Amino acid sequence: MPPTFRLKALCLLFRDDQMLLSKHFDKNRNDYFVRPLGGTVEFQERSEDTLRREIKEEIGAEIIEPQLVTVIEDIFDYRGAPYHDVVFLYQAKFADASLYQKEDIVCIEIDGAVFPTYWHSLDEIKENGYRLVPDGLEAALNNSPLY
Repeated sequence: MPPTFRLKALCLLFRDDQMLLSKHFDKNRNDYFVRPLGGTVEFQERSEDTLRREIKEEIGAEIIEPQLVTVIEDIFDYRGAPYHDVVFLYQAKFADASLYQKEDIVCIEIDGAVFPTYWHSLDEIKENGYRLVPDGLEAALNNSPLY
């Protein structure tokens, strides 16, 4: 499989000290990882537009006040294939405040795959033994006044 280079836009949605994250299993590493919601920037699509589109597609929600926090470069292997992602990391809020009351929100990918989402703090992520991706996200959170 040829290497994959992608532009991504991910959304930090906070509820107090917790973030809304989707949970996935990596068969090659035999572990779980969690990541913010979002997805791949399409050709000639601005990253903020990607963010809005992806959140709407994945969980049927509108976001407001997106702010670019940082850009992270992530180079990794997943399921035996090399990837190189440049990630635009935004913080935003739900337009519908009732979503903050839900303990989990179902995330449906464009290919029909369904992933659970959960509110997790950095401490809870560590306690559960999950990997937080993309690589560099935890450092960005620790160096940010947002978290």
